[in-house]
Amino acid sequence: RTFEQMRPWMVARRFREFSAVDANLRAAFPDLAPHLPTLPSSWTLFAMAPEVVEQRQRGLENYLRKVVAETPQLLRSTQVDEFLCISDRIKAMQDAGRAD
Repeated sequence: RTFEQMRPWMVARRFREFSAVDANLRAAFPDLAPHLPTLPSSWTLFAMAPEVVEQRQRGLENYLRKVVAETPQLLRSTQVDEFLCISDRIKAMQDAGRAD
């Protein structure tokens, strides 16, 4: 498969997993920590209200976009690789390419 044939994939994560990867990245890359975006607030009244859940989801998606855009060197980090299952995705694509 080529880059153009790649399709997006979804990785489901809980807020606490975002918080953990953020803390791990900040500890592992202290020079980049000031450039990392902040996570959206984890506390809110009516936390399970659909509009609150949607707003938090958008905030977490924006966090990931900013991590990738502002600190692309982190894409090669173990923390981001495991969080986004990048190596697993590459292996699956390679396996699918062998099966074709």
